[in-house]
Amino acid sequence: MMSKNARKAMAFLVRSTASRITTSQSAVVRIRGSWYFGDFHYDSESGKSFSDLDLLLVSGDLEDLQKVLSLALGELVAGVSIHSADYLGRMSLADSRILNVCEFCAKLGADESRMSYYRAKILLLLLRDKVTERYKSVARRTATVEAERALMAKVGSCSDFSIDDSLRLASTSTTAIVAEFADRFIRTRVPSEGAIDDMVTRLAQAETIAPWLVAHMRKKIAESLNRRGL
Repeated sequence: MMSKNARKAMAFLVRSTASRITTSQSAVVRIRGSWYFGDFHYDSESGKSFSDLDLLLVSGDLEDLQKVLSLALGELVAGVSIHSADYLGRMSLADSRILNVCEFCAKLGADESRMSYYRAKILLLLLRDKVTERYKSVARRTATVEAERALMAKVGSCSDFSIDDSLRLASTSTTAIVAEFADRFIRTRVPSEGAIDDMVTRLAQAETIAPWLVAHMRKKIAESLNRRGL
């Protein structure tokens, strides 16, 4: 398990490197997400992270910055995601949950260690009671063994968050989409194309999700289907 001080040092290294590079590229960014809040995934045994560095571009060339940062941080973070618009600012909780399930669909076909991480991450997101709530708050509020285990898998302190763990955690919620996620995307192990298509349709109909983000997610899901030969 990575110590609290080691996590702080890792987060500082990533943020300071990103800051130095963006300055050298005459760009201005805002760091968001798990590398800002400190709840990023990092497996100290393998030295790998499953968490992207999430950035909001205030000014500068997005494409050039993406290439330079990805090259510089490739050994520290899973990837670098740079967005030129704040897609979270006006998103409703209901729409964010649709986006969360679609994010899971885009990751289908990954190896089991990554799928354990994605199950844990997405369930904790679906259990939020507001868009800004963080993973640790969700786990503490839910107060179950499975919620704590999900948090550990999310940050890399354990590598196994099983399907049974996921189903038990989902059963603690009365939110319809949580039960749907458990039945159609977790319990089945291999979600049907129909279930995925239904979520993509709902994503396109979501009023508070920007069209560019809908297009981006549809592309990622199509790539996932192609990888699995569907």
